[in-house]
Amino acid sequence: MFTEPCPWEETLIIAAASGDATALLDELRKGKDVNCRDTEFGRTALSWAAERGHTSAIQILLDGQAKLDAPDALLGRTPLTQAAANGHVEVTELLLRGGADFNACDTSGERPLLQASRKGHAAVAKLLLEAGADPNVRAWKKGQTSLSLAAIYDHIDVVRLLLDHGASIDLEDDCKCERTPTIWAAINGHEAILKLLLEHKAGLDNEDGKRGMSSLAWAITEGEEGATAVLLERSLKGPVQFSAVQAAATTPGNTKILSKLLDGWDVDIDGRDYGSYTLLALAARHGCDEQFRVLLDRGADPHIRFTDERTIVSFAAEGGALESAQLLLQRGADVNHQDDIGASPLSRAAAEGEHEVVRILVEASATLDAQDEKGRTALFWAAKKGHSNVAKVLIDNGANLNLTDNEWGRTALHFAIERENVEVAKLLITAGAPLDIKDGEGRVPLSYAAEQGLEDVVTLLVEKGADVNMPDDTEDDGMWDTMVPLSWAAANGNEAVIRILLAHHASVNPDIEGRPPLMHAFQEEKDEAMKVLLEHGADPFGGDFSDECVLRGVAKCGLKDTVELCLKQKARSVEVKQESIWWALVEASHNDHAEVVELLLQQNPFSFPIADLTPWDLAEDKEVLSLLQPYQEAIRKRVEQEEGTNPIE
Repeated sequence: MFTEPCPWEETLIIAAASGDATALLDELRKGKDVNCRDTEFGRTALSWAAERGHTSAIQILLDGQAKLDAPDALLGRTPLTQAAANGHVEVTELLLRGGADFNACDTSGERPLLQASRKGHAAVAKLLLEAGADPNVRAWKKGQTSLSLAAIYDHIDVVRLLLDHGASIDLEDDCKCERTPTIWAAINGHEAILKLLLEHKAGLDNEDGKRGMSSLAWAITEGEEGATAVLLERSLKGPVQFSAVQAAATTPGNTKILSKLLDGWDVDIDGRDYGSYTLLALAARHGCDEQFRVLLDRGADPHIRFTDERTIVSFAAEGGALESAQLLLQRGADVNHQDDIGASPLSRAAAEGEHEVVRILVEASATLDAQDEKGRTALFWAAKKGHSNVAKVLIDNGANLNLTDNEWGRTALHFAIERENVEVAKLLITAGAPLDIKDGEGRVPLSYAAEQGLEDVVTLLVEKGADVNMPDDTEDDGMWDTMVPLSWAAANGNEAVIRILLAHHASVNPDIEGRPPLMHAFQEEKDEAMKVLLEHGADPFGGDFSDECVLRGVAKCGLKDTVELCLKQKARSVEVKQESIWWALVEASHNDHAEVVELLLQQNPFSFPIADLTPWDLAEDKEVLSLLQPYQEAIRKRVEQEEGTNPIE
């Protein structure tokens, strides 16, 4: 099977790709260029024939002086790379005999041996190695050697070939992962390859450059039991691999392996990993209660305080290690110690949603309202992360609902709503959280709920007495744009929320600086929201800070139905409505919206034009001009009847 189609515009290419030797000879006799390329992929006939394994065609092309190493234009692959990638042994042999470059590199850094190793074409790899291909060649993109690729993809025959031809068994990838073939085999659980590599004296204590883990550590972490068994006994005969002990301590279900490693090696039970944490801390952090107990029974110190001021009970709380936390509390752990960012064990557990740990910490007299460096308590973190079970435990035990953080000035309710954590928000509202506290951006919880379209939350807020017309306290930035909850709902097209707010007496035309809700809906192209607002009496004639009204905007866009709805609304005065219709007519005419022009002209005719700029000054569409002509004549006559006025040209 072939992934690339053959473009059938060149008969020589067709013959080569299909392996039609007779047709190919005929084309060459006609004088066709043996090195011609297809127009789509820029590949020669030899490239196509090599990919598809047509030996006879290859020989004919070589006899015709085809270029052996001509790379294709798209990927830069030579015919030999194509043959190697597809496992064509005879073609590979033929090309090598003709002198093809076995180390040719394509645009992605791939070489023939790398392709053969990755895909498990042992016979092809053998030919390439015997021809002199470098067994330690690396892929350009990830820096993996041929041996690593064969180990990754479980090609044991290729692994054996490479080793027999001098491949460096512990050569690391030339990238930040820096993994050896043994590590790759361990990660992927290839037991037979592991055994073969170990027979050839592969190093066991090599650690990768990305995570500092040995092959045994990787096998344990990945849950590769077979690979772990192969590596375990041999590793115990060598130096201590702290990464392997760490892997056993932090991966659930590996208590027996941990015990075996601790028995076999002289491990510093309170030794630190690269992050300066002990095995006991890491077991707690990963929620490994069984391993935690093993380490504790072997003398691990449960009272260590690390450089970031974190304690082991802090890690147990974060990792949800319930039994470990209980053991620590029984041994007198400080339940209220705060680390260098002010986080207590309770906050750590709350942030991770570990409600059972939260419960035992509360029972152990943890301070409910301890604030971290940003002023956030455990309840804040439960609200922010959406952990309703945790929030309930904290609320039921009297957590303060009125606190604000010192970064955003927000309450727990602000965070719950802003993150769309509906269940937590309901708990807080029902429990009596303050509804009208404004955060650092001058917004109340209802403002965020309206913006997010949280219907249930909006309903509960207004039923509990939230002010539906509470404006934001926005700083004067030159726009004078104040928002109310209805503005946020309109701007985001939340029709259901708009209806809820209006049903609870939200002002459809609030007395605020800047754009009214209707204008927000229009400018954000929320047509349905506009219709709801207009149905409830929104004023389409009033201007904002730029003196542009909604009627003018919808006319400009040609929204006939919305224009019709606007025209049914009452205006503050006849003059305001008249001026709005005038500018709407100008915009509709300019943008060739004949139906809207006709609709606007059905309104009461004006005695005089309201501005020097008239609809017919800008109209170009014949239908629009035809509609405007009688109106233009009527105004001309009225102007001429008035003394001291100039007729409109």
